[in-house]
Amino acid sequence: MNSLRFTGDVPLWAGLLLSFAVAVVAWRYYRRESRDQMDLPFPDPFSSGRSRNESRPWPRWLSGRSMAPWLLPLLRSSAFFLGMMILTGPVLRHRATIGDPGLVKIFVDASQSMEMSDKHLSVGRKLRIAEQLGWISVSSVDLSLQSLQDELIAAASQFQKQINDMSSASPERQSSEPPSADITKTQASTDIDDLAAAFQNWAVDFHARLPDVAVDTSQLSAGGEDPAAVPGSLRLPELFQNLVLDAQPVPDAAKTDSDSASSSAERRIQALHHRIDALNIVALAVQTVAELHDDKLLKENDPSIRSALQLFDESTRLQRAVAALEKSESSVLTALREEHEVEVFVLTESDVRRIWQSSADTEFPTNMASEQTGSLTNLTPGLTAADSGTMSSTAGHVDGPTDSQSTAATTSSRQQVHVLLTDGQHNSGPSPLPAAQILGQQQTPCFAVAYGSPVTAPDLILVRAEYPDMVFQKDNVRGSLLLRDSMPSGLPFTVRIISGNDVLWHETFQTGTGAERRVDFEFSVEEPANQLQQSLNGDAIHHTLPLELQAEIVSVTGESEPENNTQPVRLAVVTQRHQLLILDGRSRWETRYLRNAFERDDQWKVDTVIAGPGTHHKTLPRGDGSDMFPRTKEQLLAYDAVILGELPPELLTETEVRWLEEFVSIRGGGLVMIDGHQGQLKRFVDRFSTKLFPVNWLEQPLTELPQPMQLTEAGRSMAALQLVADPSESAGLWSQLPPPRTPISVEALPGSTTLIDTKVGQNSWPLLIQRRYGAGQTLYLASDESWRWRYKTADTYHQRIWNQLLRFVMPRPFNISNDYVSIDTGAISYDEGRQAEIRVQLRTPDGTPAANSTVDAILHKDGREAGIVQLQADADQPGIYRGSTDPMPAGSYDVQIRASGFSDEALQLRGEFVVRPLETPEKKFTNCNDELLTQIADASGGAFLREGDLRRLPDLLRPYSSGRIVETETPLWQSYWWFNAMILMLTIEWFLRKSSGLL
Repeated sequence: MNSLRFTGDVPLWAGLLLSFAVAVVAWRYYRRESRDQMDLPFPDPFSSGRSRNESRPWPRWLSGRSMAPWLLPLLRSSAFFLGMMILTGPVLRHRATIGDPGLVKIFVDASQSMEMSDKHLSVGRKLRIAEQLGWISVSSVDLSLQSLQDELIAAASQFQKQINDMSSASPERQSSEPPSADITKTQASTDIDDLAAAFQNWAVDFHARLPDVAVDTSQLSAGGEDPAAVPGSLRLPELFQNLVLDAQPVPDAAKTDSDSASSSAERRIQALHHRIDALNIVALAVQTVAELHDDKLLKENDPSIRSALQLFDESTRLQRAVAALEKSESSVLTALREEHEVEVFVLTESDVRRIWQSSADTEFPTNMASEQTGSLTNLTPGLTAADSGTMSSTAGHVDGPTDSQSTAATTSSRQQVHVLLTDGQHNSGPSPLPAAQILGQQQTPCFAVAYGSPVTAPDLILVRAEYPDMVFQKDNVRGSLLLRDSMPSGLPFTVRIISGNDVLWHETFQTGTGAERRVDFEFSVEEPANQLQQSLNGDAIHHTLPLELQAEIVSVTGESEPENNTQPVRLAVVTQRHQLLILDGRSRWETRYLRNAFERDDQWKVDTVIAGPGTHHKTLPRGDGSDMFPRTKEQLLAYDAVILGELPPELLTETEVRWLEEFVSIRGGGLVMIDGHQGQLKRFVDRFSTKLFPVNWLEQPLTELPQPMQLTEAGRSMAALQLVADPSESAGLWSQLPPPRTPISVEALPGSTTLIDTKVGQNSWPLLIQRRYGAGQTLYLASDESWRWRYKTADTYHQRIWNQLLRFVMPRPFNISNDYVSIDTGAISYDEGRQAEIRVQLRTPDGTPAANSTVDAILHKDGREAGIVQLQADADQPGIYRGSTDPMPAGSYDVQIRASGFSDEALQLRGEFVVRPLETPEKKFTNCNDELLTQIADASGGAFLREGDLRRLPDLLRPYSSGRIVETETPLWQSYWWFNAMILMLTIEWFLRKSSGLL
């Protein structure tokens, strides 16, 4: 297959534009010269019977309106065009396939964790990777110690795996699967003697390759061996000889005594374990020598080494992966494509995109490392995508045939190999291990190349901030921060919560715990809330303030990822106190405890009206002051909740009764009825609408003591009745609270919901009943003995239950309002992909609800319109309009209302909400998950490699190809063909000019 490529310094589009411009200029110039000479007499060297001095016209085919005016300039300008196109470097590429090459699919993890750097790697490992990437010459440094350490660790891991496989294998398997002594490819050995022999052969070979360097062994001990038996200083081959080769040999099965076979096998396996432990100790010794060698390299202050180390520290894992694959003379792709068809894919959050394939005549996209990375890591698609046709291609990157059927037909007969370039931080989607096992069954091995260190980098991470979403302006915010510490011990660091430049809370700690720690915080939001309120629109009333704070760890020198040191803290600060009105006909225990409980809470403003026979007020006290019944309907509707006890009905006028009904049905307020044995609530049935009451009173009283209270199914699902976070535990606590001794005999009406009941005798009787009425709802409590819930617990449950119940029945406050509109955007923040709930209340200039309007909520993000939500009128509450947005992407939004019958000036108010990006654990773990990648490689029949071993990949994959691909390139701009074409055009032009006498 032949294809034309352009590899010059000037891109093709620029070269074409420049060449065309030069050709046009040349054509115009020479065309004018030819036209000026057309009518002149010229000698004709080809004339016959005429003297040389006789004039003759142009040849017939070049005269008049023929080709003469444009042919000669065209030939000259074409030569100029070819000359300028040399700048684009035209190259003719020829590709021939011999045999049946394998197919290698390389999947590059493009998640956020691959955007981390690995400054904490040892100098030797950094230089080894830098050498592989061409950042330092091969002869500059000796990196053999790192290779020896990796080989020791791999050997110990592989032999340990074989022992584990033997321990778990059945006798049938042990007698049917022969072992192999190849450390890189063998499966679990089925015979201990063969495994011991394989270990001995490998150890002898490895011992011969050890460098003769000194090792400080004062801190080393070979498993259970006496540390004193290990000298303080040895040469490395001598140490290996003492600990590994001269260790207690594995007993031969044929020479064992009459012990049982199982005990004999245990002793032999234990001896192998002993040797494997010795390998790990030798690996530690090699690491110590390597670190000394690294220090020596740094002291030499070689400029090339400093430059390579700086390049490494400034590069991310993804950048290094792309650099390793990039097509160059020493790249992995260049070596692989000689024997395989190669395809490169990008693994994003939920997609697999093909960005390059060797069969297409395109350059490798080196800008891949600068593309947007995914917020999560899902390795499973890289293992389940068997055919190219199931994966999308990136437009502009891959040309040529990409049809799924043709690709599947081509790849079905090829040996496929998957290669994963990743740090193994899989945190989304199903586990990749089942997919790796399927690949193994299909004989499609997966080679996992690990990026990053298996050791956690020195870092401080602010994992999570836990706090209440809503807080009262004068309250303190209490919460906790979850920190992860992997820094060296003894370093001081500060954790703080800030608002702009103001520090609201801070505390200093010491590093070195090596684990997660929880830090509690408490601070006041009054000052930052006041500052925010002063900076906002003075014409609007802000019922809740969106307060944006930030929790952060002040960066410590030596941290690997300062970006994971912060967490946002978003609070809805309630600026106005909730208003509660308590109406009762006598000062009973229930009323006094409720009044005292809410008066102690700064979030509530309580007015208590006690009136009727036997009280200080024979009639209902009315007025504008505290502890008085409101004089106007507007004052009553300003309350959020009303508790109605045994108030004599005759104390209320018909108008005031109607106000209470409108308080529930129109205002959406909450009415809580607490019954008693004087029967006053029952008498209100004749005054109120029957739909307002959730119960019907029965004539027969309850004479037996009730059993413990129980939550109904509806009650279990209601957050207002949860005493603790666990619903099951909460239901159990309700049964432990003291039940009422003399509940009122009632039954729930149709349309009402029983939340709590109790058994009296064999029958269940409702205690707490809920009912919706218009825009609001009512609660009925068939007892005035909730004060008994304070027994032995004080306010622990009593105050919590009543706070939750009142917040449940009262209307949700609007975030912001003015004279004409109130806007509520629900929560102050939403998770990405969730829908935001928008609620609007419209009022006419006289303050009455504005019904029958067409209302739209216009969303803006970053100053631009982001969508329009059509709001629907609430059938139960005039003037209220509701709607939901589509699932929202992350960002800050404001909401502006547009309604028929209202001017833009009246509706200039704007609500706000934030859509949080999904919390991702990508940068909360800085290490590479070697364990998962090893399991993937083993399950699929592949191999586990480190980043520094990527150069071995072409050799490891060579057995999976039975063909080769020959590619040759002919630089046309350096060839005689290109030069001859230019000379040919100029020669033809010269000949025509000469034959026409123009020369």
